Amino acid sequence: MNASNSQKLALPKPRRRAKVVKRLRAKSRPRPVSAKRRKEQRIVAKVLAEVRERDGSCRLFMNTFYSQHAALIGPCEGETTPAHLAAWRRSKTRGQHSRKTIIRLCERHHRMYDTHEFDLAYSLEFGGDGAVQPIPHVKKGAAA
Repeated sequence: MNASNSQKLALPKPRRRAKVVKRLRAKSRPRPVSAKRRKEQRIVAKVLAEVRERDGSCRLFMNTFYSQHAALIGPCEGETTPAHLAAWRRSKTRGQHSRKTIIRLCERHHRMYDTHEFDLAYSLEFGGDGAVQPIPHVKKGAAA
């Protein structure tokens, strides 16, 4: 091919794409809840009600060891919320619901527990159903 032939070749233009038109629904419908999800919601509600009855307000406040560790954890503040114990973090126990994996903590103690200002000592056999004691947080790899 010489230079004069290459100038005569014409490349075709690409085809134009059709415009995509979004279809709008007349009524927006909520996402349907599956039977499995409905069953799980009933179990979760039952477990949380049992934990609420067991713990009352904040689990650390009702603890017999509270007086020993008052300087470490301080007084309760805010509403109580369910907290997962470290051995059964929510990411490890998706779909498994049990009283022993959850305790109720006030907002202040929940925030302190999540930020590792203190740890909780508990029996792996009984979990939240057994004694739960706050202890100072020890960083991993720190010399004793």
